[in-house]
Amino acid sequence: MKVQKKCMVMFACLVGMVLSGCSSGGSGVSLIKNGTMVGYEQTTIGKAFEASFDNPKWEYFESDKGKKIVQFSGTISDKLHNAATAEIVTLRKQNPDDYQILIQLFNMAFQKILGRSYTPFSDGADNQFFTSLNKQFGCSGISWPGGNYAYPDCSDDKVALQYVNKTIDEFLNMAWGVGDPVTVQWAINVDGKTFQLQALESKSWEGIEAQNIIKVIFQ
Repeated sequence: MKVQKKCMVMFACLVGMVLSGCSSGGSGVSLIKNGTMVGYEQTTIGKAFEASFDNPKWEYFESDKGKKIVQFSGTISDKLHNAATAEIVTLRKQNPDDYQILIQLFNMAFQKILGRSYTPFSDGADNQFFTSLNKQFGCSGISWPGGNYAYPDCSDDKVALQYVNKTIDEFLNMAWGVGDPVTVQWAINVDGKTFQLQALESKSWEGIEAQNIIKVIFQ
């Protein structure tokens, strides 16, 4: 009971810090697997991760400076990919002709496809995918007419819509790609009961905020 009260106090102190958590017991790997993340106390980390990823593997080690680390590695499952992209698939299906909604999805996809080379007002000219689309549809590239959103610069609205949908399709293939390897690390605090998420690594997660990655895994 003392341990549970200690965790409850820690949770109260960490409101909104969804990258932290605590456990009711254990050490090393078991501490994390039996623990919960703040805001997602309905299930344990172990159950959420092992239900979401294929080939799960847990490891424990200490850094040269004595930091205690638990590392999870695995590959993104088909089930997780579908869960992560379901909202986008549904939104596009329900609004096939709503250009403004599709442009918002296009911009999210545009940023993901460009990855680390993305900057506001990027035109995608150096990206192979968009160079290919420009050639396929006879478009001159990407423009930012209002300054807030990128648009495909095509002479025909129907062609522009096809361009947008092709980009969203590519995003759905890239984002949370089935079979893509992931690595997640937690650092255990000196009290031996609480911990913090330290690293989330995967090419599928580039450009996605940590809070949104955790949300998908635990939803």
